[in-house]
Amino acid sequence: MVDFGYSETIQTSELRNLKKHLSQSGAFSFLCHLAEVVPAGDQSMWSRTACEFMVEETHNKKLYIKKKGDNIKTSLPVDLILETYVPESALEPARRSYTSLIDMMKDRGLVIPAPGALSRKKTPVKVQPKTYPIMFFDPPTLPEDNSFIGIPVYVNFDAVIYVQELRGDEEFKELSELIQQRFRESEPHKFEETKWQLNQACIAFFHLDQQWYRAKIISLEPHRVKVKFVDFGNCENVSYDKIRADVEDFMYLPPQCFECALYNALPNTESGKWSKPALDFMHKSCVTKACVIEVLERIDGEPLKIKVMLPDRQDLSSVLESEGYAIQEDSLLELMLQSQEIETVLKTKNPYKSMPLYTVGEFFDVLITHVEIPNVVYYQHTRYSGDEADERTDEINHQLTKLEQMWVELNEAGPVSPPLMRPKPGKMCCAQYGFDQCWYRGLVITAPDHQNQVLVLYVDFGTSEIVPLERVRTLPPQFQSLPAQARRLVLSGIQIPTPQASWNVQAQERMLQCAGAKVSKCCLKKLDPLQGELFRAEDWSNMTLLYQELIDSGLLQYSEESDLCNDEEPPRTRLGSDDVLIEEIEEMGDMEDMGDIEDLDFEEEEDETSQSDNENISCGLIITEAEM
Repeated sequence: MVDFGYSETIQTSELRNLKKHLSQSGAFSFLCHLAEVVPAGDQSMWSRTACEFMVEETHNKKLYIKKKGDNIKTSLPVDLILETYVPESALEPARRSYTSLIDMMKDRGLVIPAPGALSRKKTPVKVQPKTYPIMFFDPPTLPEDNSFIGIPVYVNFDAVIYVQELRGDEEFKELSELIQQRFRESEPHKFEETKWQLNQACIAFFHLDQQWYRAKIISLEPHRVKVKFVDFGNCENVSYDKIRADVEDFMYLPPQCFECALYNALPNTESGKWSKPALDFMHKSCVTKACVIEVLERIDGEPLKIKVMLPDRQDLSSVLESEGYAIQEDSLLELMLQSQEIETVLKTKNPYKSMPLYTVGEFFDVLITHVEIPNVVYYQHTRYSGDEADERTDEINHQLTKLEQMWVELNEAGPVSPPLMRPKPGKMCCAQYGFDQCWYRGLVITAPDHQNQVLVLYVDFGTSEIVPLERVRTLPPQFQSLPAQARRLVLSGIQIPTPQASWNVQAQERMLQCAGAKVSKCCLKKLDPLQGELFRAEDWSNMTLLYQELIDSGLLQYSEESDLCNDEEPPRTRLGSDDVLIEEIEEMGDMEDMGDIEDLDFEEEEDETSQSDNENISCGLIITEAEM
């Protein structure tokens, strides 16, 4: 229909001759096209989305045609200007606004700029479009020295720090000036001049400072491209008219920054991702400031692991840790949180009887059966004989004998015991220990997780582990009356060394070496909660702490006047903003009725085991260094 521009297929019977006086006027519609744009995606045809958008925005609307050039193959290049009436408001009078249809389609990613894509040849001479070689940057040159002055220029969301080595940078400054001179007034490439590729070198426009910089393409979309500025590390989404391919003259210098990561530092969050406040703090602390960079680890294909000394001579990792934003990579934070859960259940929901306690200030022999964290251990009493025997030591010997006999019987009864019904914190159980596959008395610490696993504390030795429910059984009644043979002891005066936020693996391993599975002298300082000190059994008269060498080496911090009630619980401010909340354990109202539980029917044996035999216990979960 020449007066409206649309086409329709009809039958020939519906055609009529046009009267002569109606054929004297020219067509009232003319062909036009949107100027200097092409469809996004498949550039040979318009998408349905684009067509529907154009219909929706233009149908029955008042439009203005803005001519953008001369006819091209009988089609006029134009832009359509949409008029919109804005009603009067309390602050502004009524007005009319005007919007370019091309700009609207660009904003929605329906078209991409293509200057000259449909331009008409002005001469019969065939002109080859200008093309640019596709180039790629070499990797950055890493510093040869392991200690140098560097300037962090950017910190990304993974806390990767991009560093420029501080040296004579006149050549780089000159390169930057040449780039500005070349591209400040440059025109976008024509459509046929470029075909972009991933990792292709380019020059890109940075919107914050309105400058041009060397970059590489890291993702391509129909209406925009994501680039990474190779000399600074930051990324930017830009439109195609904000990048240039003629980069050949600016490739003579390698990228000026290289990737680094803080050595032995992890985010102090449950998600394992760095928080925005932490990243902001890192940025304010070091970016654009001259720092001493120490390279501590080099692994091919990974960022350099570094230590950053700030201008005020503080270690960035230590500052982040003291602020609660980071923890050490070898941190025992999970073990510390698990230790808190165990402490809570033992304090509020422990159904087991307790073995006899010595008085505060009295020295007695103990066997360290487990190191939970560096300042929390579990001990068993040792056997006594000869002149040392009294009513209290007789009871200790009697209970140790029962424990040995019970261990044999429990390993026969455990596999055939019924499954533990409704497992919850504070329930007695017997569980199969993963290391030796034997059965031991246990205490449920956590409710089942999504994998039907619970944390179990083996009450006669202090060891704990995550156990599948199929390896957790009901504890037969005849094994329930014997008091738990392992006592949980918080070491008096032992604290996490400042400025650490948590214990680390090295402290744990060294503590296992010096204390694990060893007999020592114990002196209680406080009964609730149980706190005390451990001394070397062979030299206890000189009051040498069992872990003195760890204090001397700085792995433990000792304070005689410390209030130790909360020693093992790291302060919330040191754990960071993502506080770990331990759910309140359910009441024990539905605990099975323990009823008339009879004591184990064992005959007490005469035992003249000497004290030197205390280290050779025949059963149990005593943790040694080899099991770690």
